Amino acid sequence: ILTPIIVMVFPLFGKVFHNMWIELGILAVSIICGIWVIRDGYCHHKRLHSWVLFGVGSLFWVLHALLEHVFHNHSHLPLLLIGSVFVLISYYINHKYLDCCDH
Repeated sequence: ILTPIIVMVFPLFGKVFHNMWIELGILAVSIICGIWVIRDGYCHHKRLHSWVLFGVGSLFWVLHALLEHVFHNHSHLPLLLIGSVFVLISYYINHKYLDCCDH
């Protein structure tokens, strides 16, 4: 039950380790797990809303990583938080559409 929330906040834990590779690994695991969750729901309800929102959130996560590690920009935290909000909304919408489906 808590897996979507844990996956959503995983990128925030990368800061604790102060290691670029660990943070990028956590980001990759978060995106892969998110794709799995959204794909599993999409197979039931066939609506693109959750995919689009998850894609936007993942894009914000990747932009955060690029700005922080490639361009060394220090205004990256809002991108991480905005991306997490988009991913959380995509999980909510995915779950909402699953409740509407006949199983």
